[in-house]
Order: sequence, then structure tokens, then C-alpha cells
Amino acid sequence: MRYLFVLLLFASCTGNSGLQLKLTGQVDNRNVKAQVDTLKIRPYTVKSRPAIFETAFFTNATAITEDTIKTSFYTVNIGKLKVETGELVAWDPNQLEDAKPFIHKFPLGSYPVHLSIAKTKLDQRVAFARVYFSANHVSKWQFALRKGQENIPVFSDSIYGYGADAGIGLFMDMGSVKAYNKQIK
Repeated sequence: MRYLFVLLLFASCTGNSGLQLKLTGQVDNRNVKAQVDTLKIRPYTVKSRPAIFETAFFTNATAITEDTIKTSFYTVNIGKLKVETGELVAWDPNQLEDAKPFIHKFPLGSYPVHLSIAKTKLDQRVAFARVYFSANHVSKWQFALRKGQENIPVFSDSIYGYGADAGIGLFMDMGSVKAYNKQIK
């Protein structure tokens, strides 16, 4: 079973404590279609840890892991998420009948959804996904929880996520999940 660890606004990519970030160098975007918007985030100082949750969305960001694999990142804006109920789901779209919303209430409106694509010499894949609610600085990271989950530190040995048998995931408003589930029954 494959797992996709999408946590509202951030995803888990590695437990390596040796991750080093460099914000220099060029990201090769030749394989990105011209019509896809690449996000340009205004520069600011990262104040929260782990920094990779933010810097992976910065233009020209790179990371070098303990085993010296250089990874560069580029960001793709994939559209907007309409939040109508304030209840959000991050889930495998093939299992929406089991989807449980986060306990947190989110602001109503339409918000951009961004993917941070990690690129190594031999591979490209989605490293992080986020709903971009605000351009304000992130003060701290914490898990988006579902009912019954305990608040655990981001740096703990545990992590919350969901099974992604199809290898894909989505963000969705709970109102849309209910409407979809009603329609397919």
C-alpha cells in the first residue's frame, strides 16, 4: 500500500535530519508546459521549522539529503479550491466514501492550490501540496487533525496521513465530498 502524507498546507517528505537547504542555483523548468503558471512567492525569511515546508515552494530552491542527492523544486499552481463549509478533507479520491474532515475550521472563499515538484537527476514527483490561504509568514507548523487524533509535535517519530492506494490525493471541501458521495450511491 502506498501512503501519501498530505497535511493541510504541508506534506512529509523525509525524516532525514541531515537535510540542508540552499536557495541558490537555477531550477530547470523545461519539462513544465508553458501554459502552467509557476508561482512566484514574495521573498521573506522563514521563521518556522522545518523550513523545507516553505522553501520547497520558493523559486530556485534546492535541497541536498544525507546521501548527497541534489533535489531542486519548482511550484505549479493547479487551480483554486472553493471552501464553502469551512471543513476540508485531504484524502484519496478513490476512497471518498470514507473521507473524514479536519477538526479545524478554515476560511470560506477560493484559494490557490500549489504543488511543489521535487526534481532529481532521474526523477520528478510531487513532494508537497498546499492550500495557500495567506501570504503572511508561517509562525509554526502543526498537524491538521481529524476527530480522535492527538496533537503531536511535527518533529516526533509519528505522523498522520492517509492511505493512497491510487498514488494520488486531493483537497476537497466537505460539502463537495457529501454531494459527490450522494451522487454515486
